[in-house]
Amino acid sequence: MRLVWRELPDSDSERHPGCGYIPTGRECPACGGFLGPELASEYSYQEDFLADDHLTVMGTGGEQAGKSNSVSMKAFGVILAFLGQYAGSGRAAGEVAWLVADNYELTAQEFGNLRDWLRTTPFKVRASKRVDPGEITVRVPGGDFIVKTRSSDSTQSLRAESPVVVMVCEAALVSPDAYERLRSRVGRARSMFPGYGAILLSGTLEGSLGWYPTLLTKWKSPAVQEAENVASFSMPSFSNIFAYQGGANDPAILEIAASISETAYKERVLAIPAPPTGRVHHAFDPTVHVQMTEYDPEEPVYIGIDPGYSGRSSTYAVEVAQRRPVPCLNHHFWVTHEIFEKEMTAEQICDMTVQQTWWKSKLKTAVVDVAGVAHAGAMESNVEVWLKKTGLVLLNQKVNIRPGIDRFDSMLSVCAACGEPYLVFDPKCRGVISELGGATNPFDGQIHVYSWQKDRSGSVVGGNPRDEYCDGIKALTYLFVNQFGYATANQERRRIKVKRRRDRRVYA
Repeated sequence: MRLVWRELPDSDSERHPGCGYIPTGRECPACGGFLGPELASEYSYQEDFLADDHLTVMGTGGEQAGKSNSVSMKAFGVILAFLGQYAGSGRAAGEVAWLVADNYELTAQEFGNLRDWLRTTPFKVRASKRVDPGEITVRVPGGDFIVKTRSSDSTQSLRAESPVVVMVCEAALVSPDAYERLRSRVGRARSMFPGYGAILLSGTLEGSLGWYPTLLTKWKSPAVQEAENVASFSMPSFSNIFAYQGGANDPAILEIAASISETAYKERVLAIPAPPTGRVHHAFDPTVHVQMTEYDPEEPVYIGIDPGYSGRSSTYAVEVAQRRPVPCLNHHFWVTHEIFEKEMTAEQICDMTVQQTWWKSKLKTAVVDVAGVAHAGAMESNVEVWLKKTGLVLLNQKVNIRPGIDRFDSMLSVCAACGEPYLVFDPKCRGVISELGGATNPFDGQIHVYSWQKDRSGSVVGGNPRDEYCDGIKALTYLFVNQFGYATANQERRRIKVKRRRDRRVYA
């Protein structure tokens, strides 16, 4: 079922009687009023976005493209259509719409748009002066329809209700976990009110890696649009002719193009993802490999550890995996938990580890970087610290860089038998996901990805990648090489011999 938002009541009865006109900034399609045809033709990008009727739609804009207004207009249209269809029957009373962002302040512009536009309707409207949180109350027969602001940073705020429309502001800053929660929240509305329960995402590209730009690209495919009831649109800066009257040839646009890189121009002006070249694990796709997991306390736990010796970006990474239940006999894993900390000693990491829920598992297998057996001066090695503090014996072996990369890539591949990837990550394992390019770095909020060496022109050079932003990846690489050996052409998985500190099974 798709949106029925275009079946609208009149919103400008004086100049556009019977037209169902929404003030989108272009001419009325019924009577030709407001803007003349010569200007209307410049709005094709916004027109395509506003006219789309998929239930989940993303509108990404270049700088000054007017994406916030466009997405607000679309949300306004959905609300008007819903009230026009259900307010008279009383079914609209008690229902809600949400404005969601990483923090309340980011909803301010869209909140103001909806408040002002709803006040032009025949309904009685009351709005709060604040947005943290904010409410717009629309009096309808039998009660109130309410537009609410919500912070995606608070799990408590994304619950209890099923909105008829969700508008996600600056969506690139919202976590993939929050987006998944929103998808589940609209389920009841989609069932009770066919054609509603819409999710409208707006934003600019905060870098070209992560779940948001991945979906922006994926949702442009007609096959995906049809199968998943989704769509995405890129609205370039110059499509806003009020800001750039010369369109793509406006002097300001040409000046920007001459002063920034091609990649930056694509992101900031064209609203097109331009992922950097040189990712080591380019097969990683956050829409495929990031999924909710279910920790099973009865199942063995597999732990990969990298103490992080590589330099300024190093992090002490502890990645926790279990076998994933799938309908085939192949070896599937999911990473359910992680410890990902900077400037912490092995002793402190051990103290954190024994407090974790998964530590109660009776059978734990742990593998560490071979450097974990080394001593730093008179200090105990990581292996010795873990044994003393936790009683856990850490397996270790030397893992060559290129074969280790191949083994990790094999885990990112999709199983031919069941169609599922061999490895998935829980959204809360943000550290390792950020190293793979699926999220911003948890420490500074920037994009830092495990990458190959590149020259000044951006071309990949050398045989090995840069030894940074890879601690979580390395921890899992050590684990999977221990479990299955190096990847081979026929993808045989076999356990190889390792150096053990003690000749016994690893129990703790």
